[in-house]
Amino acid sequence: MEIIPLKKLAITQSGGTPSRRKPSNFMGKINWLKSGELNDGLVLSSEEKISEEALNKSSAKIFPAGTALIAMYGATAGKTAVLGEDAATNQAICAIIPKKNNLDSHYVQYYLVYKRSDLLSMRIGGAQPNLNQEIIKNIEFPFCPLSQQQRIVSKIDEIFSKLDAGQSALKHARANLNRYRQSLLASAFSGELTKKWREEHKGELEPASELLKRIRGERRARWAEDLRAKGKDPNRYTYTEPESADTSELPDLPEGWIWVRLEEITLPVKKVKPREKPEEIFFYIDISSVNNSKLQITRPKRYKGSNAPSRARQLVHTGDVLFSSVRTYLKNITLVPRTYNNQIASTGFIVLRTPLIELNQYIFYYIQQDEYISEISLKQRGVSYPAIRPEDLLDTFLPLPPHNEMERISSLFFNSNYEVNNLERIVQMKYIEVGKLKKAILEKAFSGHLV
Repeated sequence: MEIIPLKKLAITQSGGTPSRRKPSNFMGKINWLKSGELNDGLVLSSEEKISEEALNKSSAKIFPAGTALIAMYGATAGKTAVLGEDAATNQAICAIIPKKNNLDSHYVQYYLVYKRSDLLSMRIGGAQPNLNQEIIKNIEFPFCPLSQQQRIVSKIDEIFSKLDAGQSALKHARANLNRYRQSLLASAFSGELTKKWREEHKGELEPASELLKRIRGERRARWAEDLRAKGKDPNRYTYTEPESADTSELPDLPEGWIWVRLEEITLPVKKVKPREKPEEIFFYIDISSVNNSKLQITRPKRYKGSNAPSRARQLVHTGDVLFSSVRTYLKNITLVPRTYNNQIASTGFIVLRTPLIELNQYIFYYIQQDEYISEISLKQRGVSYPAIRPEDLLDTFLPLPPHNEMERISSLFFNSNYEVNNLERIVQMKYIEVGKLKKAILEKAFSGHLV
């Protein structure tokens, strides 16, 4: 192999975008690719088609089937593809066109995948650095005879097809694990999971209505306590009980269970002003602090009160449920561990707190259901940052079992979920291993040791 700059072997060109002010520009039959459509493989069609007139009156140009492409801008920078059909592209895509018939486009594309991290490290610009044609033309390229390039591509294809099948099986396994978890959640909150246990303890379980009475009493006591802390006499104020749930149209529940609104069983959360204590250091939990795949706090920030963010307003305690009000479908949900007791959360979270740690955990599991998330997401408002209001969440319903049964449900689900999480970790590790193996194969290919 001879290592030479790519510009000695090929020229580069980018495309263009026809004017969107003229709708007919995008009513043609010519494939027109955007950088987000590059898939590190063969592209056979495009989401949008442009007309002949659009092609002639813009900088867009048709590249022939077999052309290697690489994205240059934004989040898609470094993504690659080979055209399976003739197509035009937008200006965010760079086409690599051989000067002679001595380059296999798939060989070029595989090499660009191999060099992706190096290419991305060369990006230039400010807030969103980009690649450009100069960077791409000047990369050092492992050139060898066309016949050898084709043998290398054939061998990579052979190995990658097996690895892709393995990755596909791992994705399927991950999807099945999620389906199992959702099935387990549905079973837990319908009472099916504890049906046998409930029959064995029939007559011993206090109805959930009694638990609700105690929670209501605790809510009222906390209300009075807060007033006294402010130097006010609770007897001079009127306490308003949260509105009870209208259960007439809700599904039937097992004996001893009741439907409640979240507001009925949760407590108010104290608002704080960290800047009033300028020297005090605290952990700040915002949306970026939550790993939404693990439902854990992983990257809390530390601040002094003097430079506290304006949204650092909610004092949280061990066991509180944090539910992100923004883009609820992302499931930025977590339980506050003991480590972050008395720390501060962003007002971007809705904090759910009850008088019982075990009830907090029960709520935490309940709101992880895909069906629940789908329903609450319908109440989002806004476009750029769609969000729900706290009252939207507090107005949702929850099936409340007797106290002992609730503890049993949490215990059973925790043990089963722990096993599922372990399996998911194993699947994820294997998926990462396949990715590393692909990189190792490409390294062998372009160092001349694969064939």
